[in-house]
Amino acid sequence: MVFKPKIINLKKRDADKVLAEIDKKLQAGDYSGINTLEIIYLPLYGSESGKTTAQLLDTAIKLVPQVTKTDKHKQRKLHSLMALLACTFIGIEETKKIWEVNMRILEDNPFIVVVENHGMNRGRSEMAIEIAQNMLLDGDDYVKISRMTGLDVDRIAELDNELQVNGK
Repeated sequence: MVFKPKIINLKKRDADKVLAEIDKKLQAGDYSGINTLEIIYLPLYGSESGKTTAQLLDTAIKLVPQVTKTDKHKQRKLHSLMALLACTFIGIEETKKIWEVNMRILEDNPFIVVVENHGMNRGRSEMAIEIAQNMLLDGDDYVKISRMTGLDVDRIAELDNELQVNGK
């Protein structure tokens, strides 16, 4: 297997345009046409209107329930991935403030505990494992899971085997 990484400068993507496209699809009822990765990475995009990373994170958190409707598992997965990125790129304190404002939306999210405790109760690797397990249960492929969590493909295969042994 050969990997050819492509470096993408997310700051060159315009969050405002992405949000306009998502809004247009939501208005048309075309939920299948919405790329949820765009929502996860939205806080890392640039904004022509000058929105901050924190403001974009707040917007992205609110978008997830609209896009996923009643799929709570997918909502938790998207919010967890978003929180993992936010803690890395925005910082735990700022992420905590944003999460507190959105507690009603995030009431079921297991990542809230991590954010509320400043990330001290669970290490990033433990969170990456939990996210990888959720993605495996959703049928995502190893390469995608590796890209999203930072875990290597061999570790993901081990987690997959553990899930199968445990009957999940």
